[in-house]
Amino acid sequence: MFPAYKDQVTSRVKSINSNFLENQSFEKITFTPTIDVDLISSSSKSSVESDIDDNVHKISHVREHQGTVSETKYFYEDFERKKEYLKLNSLPSRAVPLYKVPKYVKRFVQFNYTGKNNRYFKDKRIRKLNREKKDKLNAVSEKDEEMRIHLIKNSQEVNKWIEYIEYKDIISLSTREQTERMKLEVIEKALHFNPNNFQLMKLYIQTIPNVYSSEKVENIIEDLIARDPYNFMYWKYLLINHQSSMSCDADNALKLYEKAMKVMRKQNDSDPQMLMLFKSLCIFLRQCGLNEQFFAIIRLMISLNINESDELDKVFYTNEAQNPHLNEYEELVLKSNLPMNELWWRIETLRSICNFLPVKTVTDGQMEDPQRFVFNEDICNLINPLKNNNAHNFDLFIIILRMLKLPLPYPRNENIETFSIEDSEMECGMEFLSVLLEKLVSSTKFSNIFYNLIKDLNITPNFLNFNVEYEAYLDVILKTLVFCCNSFNERQNKIILIFWLRLQRLMIEMDKLKLISDGKEQEANDYVKYKKQIKSKVKNVLKLSKYQNDLNIILEYALIEKSLNDEKSYENILIMAMESATVSDSQSEIDFFRIAIEYCEHKLMSETNGKEDCLMQLKKIAGNDEPLPYFSSKIAEDSSIDNDDYLTDIEDYFLPKTNKLNLIKAKIYFTLVKKSKKDALEELLQVAKISSEARSWLNEKLFELYIWIFHLRLGNEDASLKAYMSVVERSLEKYPRNIFILHTVAGHATLRWFELRKLFLKASNTESIFYLLLASKYREEIFCDEDNAIIYKHRLFNTIDGLLSNKYSNISSILTWRLYLRIAFSYDFTKCKRILYQALDRHPMVKQLYLDGSRYLPEEHSQLLDLIVEKSLRAHALAEELEILRDHPIN
Repeated sequence: MFPAYKDQVTSRVKSINSNFLENQSFEKITFTPTIDVDLISSSSKSSVESDIDDNVHKISHVREHQGTVSETKYFYEDFERKKEYLKLNSLPSRAVPLYKVPKYVKRFVQFNYTGKNNRYFKDKRIRKLNREKKDKLNAVSEKDEEMRIHLIKNSQEVNKWIEYIEYKDIISLSTREQTERMKLEVIEKALHFNPNNFQLMKLYIQTIPNVYSSEKVENIIEDLIARDPYNFMYWKYLLINHQSSMSCDADNALKLYEKAMKVMRKQNDSDPQMLMLFKSLCIFLRQCGLNEQFFAIIRLMISLNINESDELDKVFYTNEAQNPHLNEYEELVLKSNLPMNELWWRIETLRSICNFLPVKTVTDGQMEDPQRFVFNEDICNLINPLKNNNAHNFDLFIIILRMLKLPLPYPRNENIETFSIEDSEMECGMEFLSVLLEKLVSSTKFSNIFYNLIKDLNITPNFLNFNVEYEAYLDVILKTLVFCCNSFNERQNKIILIFWLRLQRLMIEMDKLKLISDGKEQEANDYVKYKKQIKSKVKNVLKLSKYQNDLNIILEYALIEKSLNDEKSYENILIMAMESATVSDSQSEIDFFRIAIEYCEHKLMSETNGKEDCLMQLKKIAGNDEPLPYFSSKIAEDSSIDNDDYLTDIEDYFLPKTNKLNLIKAKIYFTLVKKSKKDALEELLQVAKISSEARSWLNEKLFELYIWIFHLRLGNEDASLKAYMSVVERSLEKYPRNIFILHTVAGHATLRWFELRKLFLKASNTESIFYLLLASKYREEIFCDEDNAIIYKHRLFNTIDGLLSNKYSNISSILTWRLYLRIAFSYDFTKCKRILYQALDRHPMVKQLYLDGSRYLPEEHSQLLDLIVEKSLRAHALAEELEILRDHPIN
């Protein structure tokens, strides 16, 4: 009667709708659960259905779908921001209220901007940038049109043409190659209206290598030479282009030098041009590793134009078939089990430093290397006697000292371009060693890093003390100076003797840095090694000279005593010189002031009673207790610096004939000790403003003086860092190759990296890149541990990579490419190969690049050796010979 109360149990399955679990992006998953329901006695209505519905909705876990993405045939990527894409038509989420809820922060309301608003404002920003870019392009077009119209009306104005060419280079709205082509078109048009103009022709020759291949460039320059065979600029760039061509070899290049000299010597006044050709030839021979021909040519030029003494043959030639210690060094290297590339690099370096002099006749041993034989007949076409010997023989001797790597403070003045240091001759950083002779204010650690970097970049042969058997090269330079110190006029002979004394002082400073590098800082401070030998050698040379009582020579001798850490003797020599000096003419007054200022600077750098002693000395110079009016009147009277012919002779640079700088120093030092450092620096800036219209040499020295005074430690006195940075920026903008300023600023540890980078890379020359690397290594050592050192390497590599990776870069020095390769080796080894072949493409005739490549890239060793042989570069050791020597050691 009541079916619900029957004893039968039935089970029903209800099909459940699973559409709400579907995901349209994935495959449909169907759930068919089986639910067993026990029908028990109950009086509730619809109990079975309500239980089933509750169980269905209580499913706690839904199985996740498989992560498969439907692949389409293509993807569409929009590169243009279209208006319709700024609004996304999507269904609003009903879970979010329609109004915006602000975040209340102290005293202002910060709204939550939606993604829609962000897209809108971003697009608005891009529109603004595009509008600014368009306005800039319009302004450039207007200026370009204005300059072009002006040149059409005034086609004879060369300066305006040059300005227009530089403007084309600056804007560079297209690719670099197109920019170079546009520049070349403008230059050709300018030459059409101004034929044979020197400045335009120079720009033309400098631009065509960026547009045409080296063969076509060579043909163009040869056509120009055929029209004007006595134009030295054409020959100069023909030689440069030929040496930078991958098809060049040493023999063909030397034949081209012979041809150039044969033509140029026919001119009436050809001595300046022949000196430039001689310098270029010596650089080429030195870079190719042809040291035997290099020293033989120097010997012959000295005998023809300076000194005919037969004693020079003993200096520049040797009768030994081989250095007696070379076999011992080679045996040590061969027993080291080094890989072949490292073995070859070490043997090649050893032989180049031990066997660098040429040979005429062998009296000791058997000659196994025929390339060491050099006779006058082999090189006679590469040298020429000077026509006006008395006018240019001293210039020739200065160039010879430069080629022998004597690191003197050579001029960087435009008026004496013949002696200025060019990028093409900078190879190993020895040009920066002259800064060690200055009054440096950098730390000992910075000097040690400087020394180690020069050591890493070493190119043999040279006289640096970290080379084995370096004494032979040093002996060549010292004897050359001694033999030639009486071959010129009195003032020039005095300068050469000063060179000899400065070289002795430089070797003392290098010995001290070597002791510090070896961890023997106390020995460097005492420096008793060779002290007696050096003093006796200097005294013996001065006894034979008639200039031993000259105040300049006495000053150099006193500085040697100071380098030997004998400050008492140094002060006594200066005091005795000032007391015994007699001021009879202007030159003697200049020499006296130079010694007095040297004494004052020494006292300012001393730790005890520096100011008092300096003030006393300044009063003695003036002869009264108020020296300021005296110095001011003397500065006003001295007009030697304003002459048009000042610093046109090389002697004026090494031994100035003006007293104005010394007088300005005396006046500034008096303000420094009487008032404060801040007042002295402000007064110095006023003096620099007045003299800025005069010769740039004086202004450069005043900038150096400002930086030196700023770094002086005078008690608690301090000066404005902002003013200092402004002066440094101005000085490097005007004198970007001043190594004293670069050295001092790089050693200033408190300056931040981005400030240094901004200062040094304004000019982007070799000197600034070298000191940027030095500053990076200095900060890496004093601030960073090994984990953070990679940051400085990363910064430095990116900086130099941005400068040199472009094939149109103006930086062409070998030293910069060697630094680039060295940084890449320590930071990212995978880029070394690209950098090496970029460097060889720029400088295919530089042997040291092949040595560096073999050292850093062992897999390229055999190919680099083949290139050395192909280009007729000097190779002292071959791979086959080293394999035999390694398998059969020297007995």
